[in-house]
Amino acid sequence: MPRYFFHTEDGRCFPDRHGVELADVCAVKRTALATMVEMSSVLSDNLWRDGDLRVTVKDEANLTLMHIDLTVTLAPAFWPSPKERKHP
Repeated sequence: MPRYFFHTEDGRCFPDRHGVELADVCAVKRTALATMVEMSSVLSDNLWRDGDLRVTVKDEANLTLMHIDLTVTLAPAFWPSPKERKHP
């Protein structure tokens, strides 16, 4: 079975040095999405602060197969009033 690598970045790079053997493209897609979900919960503080998370899938030949990007953009209405900012 071919091996795939799921690299993540949120402004910092987290290379997947081991990879995982997967049987088909459907398994690669599911694993990429699961990686995004897992990393978004692990890196949630940075994600809310910096706003970007990327999963890059590469094959054994280091060929990029896909990117999954998550971008957080907080609208002005989300931000607390100046009074609330002083007293978190």
